[in-house]
Amino acid sequence: MNPRQQVDVYLKLLDHRDSGASIPEEIFVFAEDNFVMNAQTYLKSIDTRYGYQAFAEMGVSEEVLERAGVKDQSLKSLEKDFIAYAKPYLDSQGLTYADLIHVGVPADVLFRAGLRPKTSALFEDLPSTD
Repeated sequence: MNPRQQVDVYLKLLDHRDSGASIPEEIFVFAEDNFVMNAQTYLKSIDTRYGYQAFAEMGVSEEVLERAGVKDQSLKSLEKDFIAYAKPYLDSQGLTYADLIHVGVPADVLFRAGLRPKTSALFEDLPSTD
């Protein structure tokens, strides 16, 4: 069977299992292993960046997608990486909160990344309200 057929078999078994059908464990594990070995090749053959999302919506678990090497390239995933790694890099490059707002990075994403707008010098001498 070619990679698409291997992927299709696993997806059909997932669908049958989710609808309540009883599938022998050894058959399911065999199909899952074949999915893991063929998912990357299949996705490359159809030239898509959204395979992770599509497979996840069809019920493929995150663990199976990870084993298959299928990466989440959604905006949500990119935001998660930005939040985790951006601050030290941006600080080292001298980029500010205002710079990022100017190019369209949402304020809530910057906040979650630990970036804050600089306060005005007019308010630096005010007592804290803590």
